[in-house]
Amino acid sequence: MKILLIILTAFFLLTSCSSDEDRLFRAIKRGDLQEVRSMVRNGASLLSYNKNGLSPLEVARINGQTTIENFILDEIKIVLDREVQELLTSSFDERMKRLKAAEKERKKHYDLYLESNEKLISLMSDDVRLTESIMKEQEKHFRSHQELVRAFINTKVDLIDDILKELVRRDRLHSFESKDARHIVNVSIMYRLGKM
Repeated sequence: MKILLIILTAFFLLTSCSSDEDRLFRAIKRGDLQEVRSMVRNGASLLSYNKNGLSPLEVARINGQTTIENFILDEIKIVLDREVQELLTSSFDERMKRLKAAEKERKKHYDLYLESNEKLISLMSDDVRLTESIMKEQEKHFRSHQELVRAFINTKVDLIDDILKELVRRDRLHSFESKDARHIVNVSIMYRLGKM
């Protein structure tokens, strides 16, 4: 019982907002969406952290404020997406071009794999023996596609890491380990790739 009391006390201290903390965190904890919206419209940063090192999004999640959590996440997506798009067109433009070229190459090999697979499947209805060369061709295209998928994904993850590090350097993020931020950057990259 004593351990449970210690854990609950620690949790309360971690998630509580004292009088000297930012009004934003108190409004989030109370569940006052109107106040949070008003503060954001007036320039309050959703990328800030309280004295316990928690972001507004984390405080909303910990305190079960789902509506505020969704609002904050939507607002952060807008801010980070704008920042990421700017970085993708300026600092990371060449890497995006290489990523697009890698994606084109992957698609080309995927099409070759599909063709060889269709050829293989069509032989089921024909009165034709399956030769080793047909199997090797299909396997070659499959392996090429796998390698290109791996290269594309690893290149994209490296780009995500570098963008997040730049956002931390610019004081837009507290840590580049944020799962939400990683997702936002990934979606921004994929959107930009689709437009190239």
